[in-house]
This record gives sequence, C-alpha cells and structure tokens, in this order.
Amino acid sequence: MKPALIEVLTKIDGLSFDEAVEGARTFEVDGRRVPFIARQALLKNKRAAGRPKDLADVAWLEAHPETNSER
Repeated sequence: MKPALIEVLTKIDGLSFDEAVEGARTFEVDGRRVPFIARQALLKNKRAAGRPKDLADVAWLEAHPETNSER
C-alpha cells in the first residue's frame, strides 16, 4: 500500500460534532472502513470555510450531482 496523508480534524467550520456525525457514512478504502461526513454536511462546511479552494469544491460538487453517494 502506498503511503497516504490522512488529516484528522477535531473541529470544522460551520458544523458541530453532532451535525458532522449525523448522516456520516462508512466506505471501504484500500480494505479499511473509513467514515465520511454526509455530502450536505461537507457542502455546509466548505461554504462556512469560505476559502477559494473550498468554494471551488462547492461549485464542482454542485455541478456533478452524480458524485452524490447519498442516493
């Protein structure tokens, strides 16, 4: 397995811990189960962060609804 950078966040903009956990889904990545926040929580977080990169991510995600794993 190739080395990978993993960011562990203890606080994110725009969401409480409970909001981030609510609706989170777990996916298998390279044989490991990894939790991810829900798409709407991610969008809320990225809008609240407001950095150009985050706003670009919001625009991309909204333009690509097929990436919605919550369906």
